[in-house]
Amino acid sequence: MNVTWLEPRVPLLQYLATRDALTGLPNRVLLQERLTQAIAKAKRAGQRVGVLFIDLDRFKNVNDSLGHRIGDELLKRVTAALSATLRETDLLARLGGDEFMVIVEDFEDPEVLNRIAPKLQEAVSQPFEVEEHDIYVTSSIGISVYPDDGDAPEELLKHADVAMYRSKELGRNTFQFFDADLAAHRLEQHTLETALRAAVKENALRLHYQPVIRLSDNAVVGAEALLRWSDPERGDVAPQVFIPLAEESGLIHVLGEWVLRTAALQCAEWHRAGLALTVSVNLSGRQFYREDVAQRITQIVREAGCRPDWIELEVTQSSLLHDLDAIKKVLEQLREEGFGVAIDDFVTGYSSLSHLKHFPIDTLKIDISFIADIETDPGDAAITEAIIALARGLGLRVVAEGVATREQFDFLGARGCHCFQGFLVSPALSATDFAAFNGARH
Repeated sequence: MNVTWLEPRVPLLQYLATRDALTGLPNRVLLQERLTQAIAKAKRAGQRVGVLFIDLDRFKNVNDSLGHRIGDELLKRVTAALSATLRETDLLARLGGDEFMVIVEDFEDPEVLNRIAPKLQEAVSQPFEVEEHDIYVTSSIGISVYPDDGDAPEELLKHADVAMYRSKELGRNTFQFFDADLAAHRLEQHTLETALRAAVKENALRLHYQPVIRLSDNAVVGAEALLRWSDPERGDVAPQVFIPLAEESGLIHVLGEWVLRTAALQCAEWHRAGLALTVSVNLSGRQFYREDVAQRITQIVREAGCRPDWIELEVTQSSLLHDLDAIKKVLEQLREEGFGVAIDDFVTGYSSLSHLKHFPIDTLKIDISFIADIETDPGDAAITEAIIALARGLGLRVVAEGVATREQFDFLGARGCHCFQGFLVSPALSATDFAAFNGARH
């Protein structure tokens, strides 16, 4: 009797297991099954299969502002709009959230997908009226094609996903085909991020210190702490490669605190040994996003036995362009604690002289890109001379980076530059080698 009672319900259970509860569309399970069948059919017929990954742009804003009930109703309306656009032979599935997938069969030229994708985007860009709210949404679409971009369902789905994120990066409301070179780059970035996380966890990173030299008497007056990473498989990884990766992944907060703590400990040790040096530490613009950043920086430095006035915090000029009032407040708090503040890479990108007037700044650093050619490029020479004159007029210290020749040294000295760092005197050194270098100069 129990068997007879259950038998009619088996198809219903199968349906529920393969359908999205909200929209009734095929779910991921059925999608993969149908994609496997489509690939097998296309292989026999010598045709292609298109996979279009659709993600609604900023859908979270709808849920956050209008509530999940309206968000769910919007998803139903979007489902209807997409379904009305597709052919009967195409499959529309919902992966979850605001993610949909379309399988397109029975074509040979991928150009077909160039016509389908805009129609799908147009279908969801119409205003949807939900409970007296007119809601506008756009979509980003990523496209992969069998057999061009893979011959397995998982591979095609992954590649469509990669292409969709590329659409997001390009400003949303667009569509992109899968790019194998881009995918390889993303894989390398992911692998590198994994290795960087391991290096942070295992304390495998190191700080080196480049001497800051006063031009007037060639005395060592400070050091810039520079992060170095030597990976067992890749060898030395350039900071311009792994620092942006740390910023994108959120590792920069842990990494930044480690750098500050290590530099402060070293600075305190040098002061106890009689080396009265200022150590410069770079801050990422991402670190300013934390509300307690000034308090946290002060706490780390003091706990290391270091005085704040022994540390100079370097920020790039681009860091000053976002949320100006908040960043100014943080810098003012740090100045009140005694920290020095330097603008790094001044004039290499967008600059505003108001930064010099309104932000609490002690030092301007002239980027190596100007110093390298001051002997041969009149433009670079004029810019460098102007920066020095401007900084001195505002009572700021000037440090030139990347000084490598005696001619560059003489040029800077004649124009009143205060300090420099560069290979003319020394590259960045380990803490031990730095102490030896400093001792040899006395």
